Amino acid sequence: MFAQALLDHLNHKKHMLLHQIEKNNPWLAGLSVSKVVEKGDADLILGASLGMLFIELTSRCNERCIHCYADSSPERNDFLPLEKIKFTLKQALDIGRPFIQFTGGDPLIHPDIIAAVAYAHDIGLQDIEIFTNGLLLKDTLLQALVPYSPRFCFSLYSHDAAIHDAITCVSGSLERTIAAIHRVQTQGLEVRIGIALMQQNADSIVNTIQYLQEELHIPAHFVRIDPINTAGRGSEVQPAKNIHIKHTSSSHAPEKIGSQNQRLGKLSISANGDVHPCVFSRDIVLGNIHQHPLQEILASLSHAPNAEDSEARWQACKKRLSCHDCQIIAYHLGA
Repeated sequence: MFAQALLDHLNHKKHMLLHQIEKNNPWLAGLSVSKVVEKGDADLILGASLGMLFIELTSRCNERCIHCYADSSPERNDFLPLEKIKFTLKQALDIGRPFIQFTGGDPLIHPDIIAAVAYAHDIGLQDIEIFTNGLLLKDTLLQALVPYSPRFCFSLYSHDAAIHDAITCVSGSLERTIAAIHRVQTQGLEVRIGIALMQQNADSIVNTIQYLQEELHIPAHFVRIDPINTAGRGSEVQPAKNIHIKHTSSSHAPEKIGSQNQRLGKLSISANGDVHPCVFSRDIVLGNIHQHPLQEILASLSHAPNAEDSEARWQACKKRLSCHDCQIIAYHLGA
């Protein structure tokens, strides 16, 4: 009955049973408004609308985390120009009203971080988040950002300085990150924590969560724990074994994107201008904003070649990516 109802729906025939199935199975919410899309179609990536845009302002970072999926380091030199950032943000607003996350590298290194946040705020984008280690978040910079009410997500790997600093390869980095968290909290801005789970910090994860809740007063639902991604230097780090953490989105994503009845899409722009369907799907390049505007890149996806079906390739996508829609998109785009 379910198969027949779904088939009727996809053939544009009304079938009320599908609504009842949705009601009884919340995980199927949105099925009755679903539609068939061709492989490579922009609709597959964007869903109902663009819901989140990651913008890597720079590839440079003042840490050298052993698991970094973007291979960021103090030696990297990619910086997106401010005018290109503004133009892309305006185009994103025409595609949807996405949640914007400025990331990197570390976005606070970018000389135009204040101007980028201010522009995103002024044109009316949904929400703005800065994903950072916080090492450069001094009072002067924070005060300049406060008028635009950005959220902050801090990368923090353990309450134990020896473990955290060994992962970041920067002595004293935990102390500086915690100091930055306190500064943001004092200003009344929202704070979120992103933890990449790996063998190096697995044994301390329970105590770290307790520390975040009791000492830093960060609620559990503002802490995201996800396995390391195998892109970049993450391919050389051992994942945590025999530890299963329930997660619903990547550690770079906000708690909720979109409503219960629609899937909103994600896009990521790297510091060299490459556009990816997800911040972790770095092997899929949809285009480059230095060569073509974002809307033009998306329009061209309707003509993207379809990859051959492969069980091994599907299993690899499932292993690499934690979000179900990202797995499907990566597979259909040839990852």
